[in-house]
Amino acid sequence: MRAVTKARMTRQRTISIMALVLVITIGFLVPKAAAQSDKYSKMAPVDQYLMERNAEILLARSAATVSTFT
Repeated sequence: MRAVTKARMTRQRTISIMALVLVITIGFLVPKAAAQSDKYSKMAPVDQYLMERNAEILLARSAATVSTFT
């Protein structure tokens, strides 16, 4: 019966160590991900992304699938 207890303790210790390694690994990866997002910190003016209303409607209609119910 004592062997079962030791095996359970060993398994719990292994799980604890794996969880600690996972937390440390995530801790090292998060700053790298945050540093990459700084490349595009300034957004272009909204006017650059807009198009004329009629041109946008024509573009949307040309991309739509042709329905048999039209």
